[in-house]
Amino acid sequence: MMDLDAIEARANEATEGPWSAEIHYHRATGEPVLFEVHPVAELEGNGDGGTVTAADAEFVAAARMDVPALVARVRELEAENQRMRDSIASRIVKEEQRVQQEIAKEPLNSRLAGLLFGLQRGRDIVTSGARDIAKEEK
Repeated sequence: MMDLDAIEARANEATEGPWSAEIHYHRATGEPVLFEVHPVAELEGNGDGGTVTAADAEFVAAARMDVPALVARVRELEAENQRMRDSIASRIVKEEQRVQQEIAKEPLNSRLAGLLFGLQRGRDIVTSGARDIAKEEK
């Protein structure tokens, strides 16, 4: 299990972003020989790239493990959220159908009509929220 407190502490202790990555190539072979990662602010400050702190180095080194773990957790939570929305929408639809059957028996029953309206509105909120989330993911 990932330690969110440790990840947050590393992020808080590292120099604020944005950060930049640079690749330096061997003049003769064209092969990459040096990789640098540093906060952009340090480059803008004095032009020599500045120094990377120990906290920055720990942050960069841990990112290889932290980022995939965080992405996996976000995906897990998104899937759980979708399952919950689907379950709620299904329950609402079933109750809506039950109320519609009752209204068919008593078409002038205003209490049932109000309940049906509330169920339809709830269903619209749950399903439109799911559509909005899907749009944001694209």
